[in-house]
Amino acid sequence: MNPADLSIAISPTLTTKTPITPSSVLNKNGKIPIPRVDLEPTYIQLKAALGDQWADYKAAVNAFTLGMRYQN
Repeated sequence: MNPADLSIAISPTLTTKTPITPSSVLNKNGKIPIPRVDLEPTYIQLKAALGDQWADYKAAVNAFTLGMRYQN
C-alpha cells in the first residue's frame, strides 16, 4: 500500500473554539492548558479510504509503535 495513492484531505482541528492566551484562566496546577487536536475526522476518513486493508494498516502501525517494525 502506498500512502500517496490515498486521495483524502487530512486536516485535524482544535477542539477549543477560542484560542487560549496567557491572560486565560489557569488550571489548578497554575499552568495554561494546551488545546487538544481532534483526530477523529481524520481517523474516519483514513479508515474509509483503506476499506478492507484497515486491519493490515492498524497492525503495521501498532507494530511500528511498539518497535517491532522499522521504516524501510
